[in-house]
Amino acid sequence: MLTDFGWHIVRLIERHPKESYESVKDELFTKIKGTDRGNVIIKSAHDQIKEKYHFNANENVLPYFISIVTDSIYKGKWTFDKNSAEMKNTAFSIGNEKIAYLKFAEYIDERQSKIRSTEKSVPELINGFYKAFEENTLKEFYKTSLALENTEYANLLQEYHDGLLIYDLMQKNIWEKTKNDTIGLENYFEKNKANYKWETRVDALIGSTANNQIIDQVVQMLNQNNSEEDIKAAFNTEEKVNISFTKGVYESGHTALPKDFNPQTGIAVYEVNNNGIKTYVIIKVNQVLPAATKSLEEVRGRVTGDYQNYLEQEWMKTLRNKYKVEINKKALKKL
Repeated sequence: MLTDFGWHIVRLIERHPKESYESVKDELFTKIKGTDRGNVIIKSAHDQIKEKYHFNANENVLPYFISIVTDSIYKGKWTFDKNSAEMKNTAFSIGNEKIAYLKFAEYIDERQSKIRSTEKSVPELINGFYKAFEENTLKEFYKTSLALENTEYANLLQEYHDGLLIYDLMQKNIWEKTKNDTIGLENYFEKNKANYKWETRVDALIGSTANNQIIDQVVQMLNQNNSEEDIKAAFNTEEKVNISFTKGVYESGHTALPKDFNPQTGIAVYEVNNNGIKTYVIIKVNQVLPAATKSLEEVRGRVTGDYQNYLEQEWMKTLRNKYKVEINKKALKKL
């Protein structure tokens, strides 16, 4: 490829297909928001709301507030008389709602503490406050009206509200109780110990190799109490690993143990076939630990989860006994 800077060799590594609108919608919205184009879109949406719900503004509202707001606003100390007759005047109306001067005065009062400089004059501040106040009021009115006009949206809001309510109830009656009620958790564990048991376990060293020529030598070295490091040093090279080891306490059925594993002390060799690949597992069992009940500390996470489920079931029983549940079968069939 020839450019103004000379010849270039370009290699195509990968083609990226055009992304769908849904996948880039949020990113595009973020880029547009706050730009001149975004402001045009927002103004257009507000104009549509105004037209649809017959917005009507009082042209005297701005001159009035410009006349009563003093320079004290720069220090966050401007005050107004809530009981004055003017505060009952209507700043603007939308639909069946009338927004009084008082609402705008309270809006200014709440935001005056955020003024950080005197670069803008009082009239400029009031105009900016009024524009934001009007936009916020329009958005809130539209949300409320949409819930009344759009059943699907109203149902979505109700589901969201109910979800938050259920979350708060679960937090109070179950999750917080599980977290703080240590005595209740301990009592639950004591009553249900049978559900938290260790199967037979072994304290063992497990070796794995695909080379059956070294098995007898490995067993011999284990019988002589050579360490795993000694055995690996004897059979592994930089080019090839002939044997690897793991050690620990393993419960019957653990994936590291062969299916036909027999839990008894001593050394045993097992042949394992994994998808046609034959390997040999050499196990030295140092100690067999019989089946036993686990301590609460060993299974605290599991017990906590079970205790939460228990509390939820008991809570549901209480609710069913206290309140009558009626199912609308016709509505249920529509789901």
